[in-house]
Amino acid sequence: MNRPPRPQFVFRPNLRCEDDRRAWQLLQAAPDGNRKALIVRALLQSEQEHRLEETVRELRWLGVSEEEIIEKIGGDGHGEH
Repeated sequence: MNRPPRPQFVFRPNLRCEDDRRAWQLLQAAPDGNRKALIVRALLQSEQEHRLEETVRELRWLGVSEEEIIEKIGGDGHGEH
């Protein structure tokens, strides 16, 4: 039985861009067997942060104060979890 090919991801950093260069350094510093997991965790965390930011924007639009939002999420307002 023929299986469809697995999706692949190619990362071609622009080493003149500081963010790309830093991401490349972090990826290279990760052990070979952990690189995929590192990328997966980073993507999922980014998506989670985006959803949280959207929720905070919606709450602010609804008139909920910053203090109330911080109290509800249990943080200190500086992005720490």
